[in-house]
Amino acid sequence: MCFGGGDNFAIVAQHEPFGFLENKGQMEDINGSSVPYVLFKAETSNLNLWITTSGITYQFLKMGEEKKGKSESEDKQGEWHRVDMILKEATIKKENVISENSITRGEINYYLGHCPNGVFNVKTYTRITIKEVYPGIDWVIYTSPNGRIKHDFIVHPHADPGRIKLIYEGSGKLDIKDNQI
Repeated sequence: MCFGGGDNFAIVAQHEPFGFLENKGQMEDINGSSVPYVLFKAETSNLNLWITTSGITYQFLKMGEEKKGKSESEDKQGEWHRVDMILKEATIKKENVISENSITRGEINYYLGHCPNGVFNVKTYTRITIKEVYPGIDWVIYTSPNGRIKHDFIVHPHADPGRIKLIYEGSGKLDIKDNQI
């Protein structure tokens, strides 16, 4: 995994193609309830990411030390760490989302306990634009050709870029050294 500097926060995805799966009601929390505040989800073997109505939630898997005497599938212990990037005082609405560059092949349909009538034609995209997260400011989240997740803010004329406020909150201890966790 790699992290970009400055305001760009980039994560290298392990598998291609990589994109953001839209939430049309099929996603649920650990209690089986729907999560309408989650707009998109992306995942790889060591990362889960949710684009929400408050920002982005990252869940990283940090591999631990090898355990002696275990089979190859049990030799390393993994530990999940969560980091929330909150856009303070932003307005992130599903109706302001523009999804681009669908990488879905065929249709993805879900039949789950909390949506027994089904959720149909769910797509995965490589670029999401959320209009007007701040007055005159759009937020673009995308995957680059090398598999990195990036985000930019588009500040339209007469908008105040000083309104953009990112807050990072996390659980547990997570060290970043040499652009890696």
